[in-house]
Amino acid sequence: MRIGAVVVVALLIACSHTAPGGSEPAGPPNTPVAYLSQSGARLEVVFPAMAPADAGCMHIDSSGPGVRRMYEWYAARDFPDSERDRSHFMGIYVVFQLPDSVPLTTERLDSALAGLTIGVEEIAGEPPTRVAYLQPRSSRAYRAGGRVHVVVADRDVVHRFLGPTSDSIDVGWCRRDGPPSHVRVPVVRGP
Repeated sequence: MRIGAVVVVALLIACSHTAPGGSEPAGPPNTPVAYLSQSGARLEVVFPAMAPADAGCMHIDSSGPGVRRMYEWYAARDFPDSERDRSHFMGIYVVFQLPDSVPLTTERLDSALAGLTIGVEEIAGEPPTRVAYLQPRSSRAYRAGGRVHVVVADRDVVHRFLGPTSDSIDVGWCRRDGPPSHVRVPVVRGP
């Protein structure tokens, strides 16, 4: 799992019950999906539906002033040389913190997502260290239908993230009252 990596990069995701372009269902609301445009220039990751009150990692950061809760959604792809004792992966992260005493409302979540910078990182080694940072020409995160969507639109960045042969990626997200969720999902080619 890539949650331990220190990442200041955020990817935001738009939520809806239709695929990009509105042509196909995005699947059940509790199933994450990843769409790649036919041209390979746009990747959209759609996370499961979750009420804002249920979001947030169990981990509380008390290292600085005040107690803060982390909120995180991510997509990642391992390189073939990645091993248990030597990580090597590409990651797209949506990460922010709020004081733990402040409830995450729909408005706060939407505002936090809209204010994040979205990028793609290559991470390697132990401890995991940033090797490269890629800033897409266009990227955004948003919510629709209770789901967070992360969109990266830049052919070169998307190709570097997926690599030449990736047909699936790992996606993960935090839940306030449980361990982080982490699943592998196929990359669906679409319009």
